[in-house]
Amino acid sequence: MTATLTSLPRRMWRAVVGRLRPARRSKYPRRIPGLTTLAARLRLGFGAQPLSVVSGSDRGPSIHRYYLDLFMREFAADIHGRCLEFQNDQYTTRFGGRRVTHLDILHKEGSGTSKQATIVADLLAPNDLASASHDTIICTHTLHIVEDPPRFMDELRRLLVPGGVLLLGVPHVAGIQPWWHELWRFTPEGLAWLGARSFGAGNVTLRSYGNTLTAAGAMRGLIAAEFSSRELGLHDDRFAVEVCLRAVKA
Repeated sequence: MTATLTSLPRRMWRAVVGRLRPARRSKYPRRIPGLTTLAARLRLGFGAQPLSVVSGSDRGPSIHRYYLDLFMREFAADIHGRCLEFQNDQYTTRFGGRRVTHLDILHKEGSGTSKQATIVADLLAPNDLASASHDTIICTHTLHIVEDPPRFMDELRRLLVPGGVLLLGVPHVAGIQPWWHELWRFTPEGLAWLGARSFGAGNVTLRSYGNTLTAAGAMRGLIAAEFSSRELGLHDDRFAVEVCLRAVKA
């Protein structure tokens, strides 16, 4: 006879339930080895509501950001000289370190300028930003909210010096967050095509991260810590959670 949740040994069932509901006695309950992953699996498979509507980022480091870190770590040597990042300094200083001589933070005009912004401009509108002005551009989770992605990519290329590098990441499997006015999702093939259109196929390197398990976890609001390194390290283009592009201006 197939086992059900209620047929689990009583001690195991109490331990699992204790991990799923808030602790009553302590704000920082003692972790029970081996049950963190089990609790995450139960959360993954039961209930229609997600644990988070922001891909788990309100619960801890998200699966998307875990994969973006992998991408930035692989191409960290590209982050040098005069750099441009969007909205905040999330990756440039952390991965570029002393190789970075100057950092600009770009924020779109009219969307609430961030305190870190050094440039306020809309790349889809006429602007006075100098061409060939940056060695590296880091653009994460931005392309899917702009109205004209091909034109946006052309503008990023314009801002790079010859030999400059664009490091770009977009979500593929993720819930929609309406307040960001999300317009698109990019498959690995779609992002590769878009990069090749602006930079040339020979100047583009694509990385896609995730698999059917972590994709389901991202949709349900689980975080990276609720998966093993082995599970996070399996990548299948068909179920990519995060798709990333390295493009070089010839």
